[in-house]
Amino acid sequence: MPLSPIKKLAEAIESEADRVALSTASPILLGPRASATMRRIMRLTLLTALLLAAASPLSLLLPKPYALILPVVSILLALTPYILPMAWRLVLAHEVSRELPSLLSYALPYSAGPKYLANVLAAAPREFFPWFEWEADRLRFLLDLGHDPITALKELASTTPSRRLREILLDYVHSQEIGSPKSQVTLSLLEEAVNETRSQWRSYIDLGRGLVEALTATVLASVVLAPLSLLSGYSGAPAVLVAAILSLVSGILLVMTRPNLGEVEVGVYYTLGALLAAIISSLATYISGALAGLAVLAIAAGLYEHLHKRFSRIEEEALSALREAAAGAKYGRFLEDHLSRAVPVASRSIKALIKALGYAGKIGAAEALSSILRIVESAKEAVHSARGQGLVLTGLATVIPAVSIYIVKAIASIGSTGQMPGLGAEGLEAMASLILAVSPLIPIPGTVLWRGRVPSLIPSLAALSSSLLVTRL
Repeated sequence: MPLSPIKKLAEAIESEADRVALSTASPILLGPRASATMRRIMRLTLLTALLLAAASPLSLLLPKPYALILPVVSILLALTPYILPMAWRLVLAHEVSRELPSLLSYALPYSAGPKYLANVLAAAPREFFPWFEWEADRLRFLLDLGHDPITALKELASTTPSRRLREILLDYVHSQEIGSPKSQVTLSLLEEAVNETRSQWRSYIDLGRGLVEALTATVLASVVLAPLSLLSGYSGAPAVLVAAILSLVSGILLVMTRPNLGEVEVGVYYTLGALLAAIISSLATYISGALAGLAVLAIAAGLYEHLHKRFSRIEEEALSALREAAAGAKYGRFLEDHLSRAVPVASRSIKALIKALGYAGKIGAAEALSSILRIVESAKEAVHSARGQGLVLTGLATVIPAVSIYIVKAIASIGSTGQMPGLGAEGLEAMASLILAVSPLIPIPGTVLWRGRVPSLIPSLAALSSSLLVTRL
């Protein structure tokens, strides 16, 4: 019996999706779960692209700017099966690298036992390593294919999108092949964890520095180019608004990419609350005047300073408890209460360690706790470096709005003398008022780099106060 055209079309789409998935989303590359999900998405996007392409002639009935919508969307959907797996692997590489220090901490108690690292990683708890779970799924798939642990790790290393995970796995495989002693393997894992922690914080500091410098350049450029914009009949307001948006986006980006080790892990909602307070202050300044904005910031700044002191105290107590737990383990005393109180300073690492010790036994507890302590203290040094550089950059960003307003006023005074005809004083005053309104937003990226997920709003308060002072001079 001949197949219906619709069934033929469905089979053709399924065949094409499977063909593309075989090269870009195979279970070996993505794991069984991710591969199955990608195949379903590919079939859906290909079917949608085909339907839109068939409907494209109807777009000719639309006005010219909209006539290209259906063809362009259908092309993008047709390209999705090729782009989506690459995008997924890029995201996975970043997130897996962020989990590596905690993951290695979890593996340390097993390194002195008979288990292979492949079996340990394949059983890594999903609740602590949600992103590595996708790689663990691939590893389990390779082991189920009949590969021995070393071969499975080699295959995982050759196909993982995370460069650091690849290097760590290959180092481990090499140590196994040359017959390195267990103590050397443990030391190697520890060094990898410490180096990865430092590397993550260095990259984070570089990102924060780059964002703050870009924001500073944007604000100053908008001011310096203001005369040209006004003489050309354009307002300088868009550039100032771009700087404000860039500040908010940079602050959110720095929060989302901040490493998890070395300080108390708190919810992102604390940062969102600080951003909201700065936005409300900015709007209040623009609508009701600077005094309203100052009142909002004064209240919010006091609240966030209280929160910072509270979390700093928790951080100190947790680090002290971790030191006591590590010291006790050296003398054969496993201080579970101290270890539980140390959770805030390295939540994933310590919770994963507690779970690992439950399976691996407490024979390697002393070495594992000493290793965790070294990793956390290494991260703590990196946090101090980030806070120091963040404080300097915050200071720079705090004075930028006031300096910008001063420059605008200087340009306005030159225009009032008639040396630059056509330069309207009203346009410059409006620009100065806009800079005043967005001034609480400018220090946000620097304060996130400085204070982390509980940023200080004192720099925003200082930026608005100093900008108001310069405005009224």
